[in-house]
Amino acid sequence: MSLVLVVVFVWYQPRKWTGEVIPIRFVAGMLNVLPALLVLSWAFLIARLVQGESLVGDRQFWITRPFEWYKLLTSKLFSILVMIHLPLLIGQIVLLRMGNFPLVSSLWGLFQIHFMFFLIFVLTTLALAAVTSGVGQAALALVILFLLFLGIAGISSLVPNSGMSDDVDGVQAILFLATSLAVVTIQYIYRKALLARLTIAGALVAGVLIMVLTPYELMIRHDYPLPTKDHPLPANITFDHTLTFAHEGKQQPRWFGDEAEIEVPFQVQGLSDKSVVQLHAMKLDLVLPGGQRWTSHWHSLSSVISYGRTRVWPSISIEKKFYDSIKDTPVKAEVSLLIRFFQLGAATSIAVTGDRTLLPGNTRCLDDISDNWLHCFSALKRPKPVFIMAELPNSECRVTKEATAQESWAASPATYWDLENDTGAEFDLSPIQDFSVGLTRFYYLEDHDTRLPVCSGTRLLASKPAFQYSIRDEIDLGEITLANYHPTYPRKIIPPAQQPASGSPSNTLSWNVGPGLLFPQTIAPRHGNR
Repeated sequence: MSLVLVVVFVWYQPRKWTGEVIPIRFVAGMLNVLPALLVLSWAFLIARLVQGESLVGDRQFWITRPFEWYKLLTSKLFSILVMIHLPLLIGQIVLLRMGNFPLVSSLWGLFQIHFMFFLIFVLTTLALAAVTSGVGQAALALVILFLLFLGIAGISSLVPNSGMSDDVDGVQAILFLATSLAVVTIQYIYRKALLARLTIAGALVAGVLIMVLTPYELMIRHDYPLPTKDHPLPANITFDHTLTFAHEGKQQPRWFGDEAEIEVPFQVQGLSDKSVVQLHAMKLDLVLPGGQRWTSHWHSLSSVISYGRTRVWPSISIEKKFYDSIKDTPVKAEVSLLIRFFQLGAATSIAVTGDRTLLPGNTRCLDDISDNWLHCFSALKRPKPVFIMAELPNSECRVTKEATAQESWAASPATYWDLENDTGAEFDLSPIQDFSVGLTRFYYLEDHDTRLPVCSGTRLLASKPAFQYSIRDEIDLGEITLANYHPTYPRKIIPPAQQPASGSPSNTLSWNVGPGLLFPQTIAPRHGNR
């Protein structure tokens, strides 16, 4: 069954790339959950392989034979290699060939994928099968572990700042792998099921204690220090007192469940044309009229400030009950920002020709103008870190009048960015990464943006950002009223002055993009193939 599922998986992937619609709804639904079915079939197969010579109990026939534990374990691992890894590898090679991606240069990435697959999935399933006596017991244990992980996730959501430290995630991953290895070793050498199960329970308790007792605030302050002479702020970010949200007429507050969203306007000055600032997280601290202090703790952000930006509106969520109690009361406020600073390298000019484009990293993209994005494919990993700019809209690539009926464009150009580190091949069953690249541009007040179409003839400027350092900025907002910064629907901002007429700045943005970034050196344009 697992081999059949691998064959179906390989058959379906090219159809998924092209967006082919499967007419039979039931079949289409099963194909959409095919990766999950594959994983379940492999888990069942591994459990049956291990439990063929069960390690639980002392009344099995095989323990009366001259079996040596390391030979028994090796036979199981070899069976997994032949029955799971090898068919998947052959399927991945077939997909690479079907996608016309190079095979030899992809072998190391395929090895990385299978190594991660072994550590994350195979080793865990081996450990689970080793401490259970049958498939039914293994399934029950899997359900129990799933419920325990849900409980741990619930505890994690109650621990302030628990999602802000990658170091803790690394420690927990090491604990997870060490536990799996220890359980497999204990069972195959000693067949002490109770000891192995206690090891799993101890690891779960240790993981919770690490999560709860870690001093996240101290670690964050260490990883993101205040500015120094050697590591100054890359831009001057100041609170803009003049902008607030209107709450009048048809403007209705926007609620998200039990939380209210606050957006704080900041002015940005002094950012050089080759600098990129990523706002990684935000914290809001309040001093209430009675002198009580309140903090939101750190909330992750997904915001990037690049050349041409003059404003940024980071948002944070506040419990609705608390917000309602203080929303109209002036409070003293301070915002802290975690900042990552990047420097752009030389830009490569890429001409969009026809409906195909070739991006860095041998990434091939089809232009889907109807959805305003590039549908891209690459072998094993997406291109990152990457920063792309474009003069959009332009004479070849216009937008509807409705897009600028209420607001004109900001001075900053359209951008796409992915600032994650290149850590090698993506952990995915398919070796072909299927993703979209959408370039967005901000409106005049830069509080929201929209994705723009990319047409033939458009020039993209692709650059590789280099990480410089991390820093923390603490900004005193003075006395504010939170209700003024709660966005409404329809969205309306009270600006300090009349914005430019719709269509200004013009469609052509050459004057907005620094010449040092546009033309750092003479680079041959990269054209897509027709």
